[in-house]
Amino acid sequence: MASSKPPGGSKSRADTELERREMFRRKRSALSRQSSDAKRHYDSEKLAEIETKRQLLVKMEKVINQSPKSVFISYTGNGARYYQKAREVFEASDFVVRTGFDREVQKGKVIAVEIMSQIRESSIFLAIWTQDFDSQSRRGTDGTGAVVPSVTGGTPGVWMPFELGVAAAMGKPLKILFQRGMHHLYIEKPLGASPHIPFDDANFDDSLLDARDALIKWYREVVTNTGEEPEWPW
Repeated sequence: MASSKPPGGSKSRADTELERREMFRRKRSALSRQSSDAKRHYDSEKLAEIETKRQLLVKMEKVINQSPKSVFISYTGNGARYYQKAREVFEASDFVVRTGFDREVQKGKVIAVEIMSQIRESSIFLAIWTQDFDSQSRRGTDGTGAVVPSVTGGTPGVWMPFELGVAAAMGKPLKILFQRGMHHLYIEKPLGASPHIPFDDANFDDSLLDARDALIKWYREVVTNTGEEPEWPW
């Protein structure tokens, strides 16, 4: 009888799906055991940590179960030249590119709703933050009463933080390419430093490839399940 496996011994789509489900089942079981142990020891701090992990696991599973091979690229008109390079790079890796400028978004009655739909249908998210406006934080004091000097810097377009927040809330793997000179609060406050990669005209190509490699690595390990244990955040 002929083998049901695809030529070359590669996994069938059904096999990959079963392995993916088993991977998440193991993670859920492990968290359940950890939770039971923490309850026995009345460890409220550990229970809170486990609950955070459980919620993240749920988000990741939702992402994977509806993940076409596509990337949402967030940018503004000032970053159009960078977007074109990013589009070429991701299309060369066989990713469908979605943006807030797509026709189906612009013809929608409520653009915010259409953008959320586009991000939801994408498997990964890349933001390209350029300096669209100038900003200056006011001189004041911090929580200890120490004087905080005023700081100037560029800020991204108004849609950029919104699109980033949607992607983060949906649990999308994401990277942010930010133009040097950006106001530091836009870099430090929302998600910490880890998703951010700085760039300028001289090194944009290298920064873009770093972001692409990180996102596609996640996609290949988790979404397509290459057989390697993904780099879970715990």
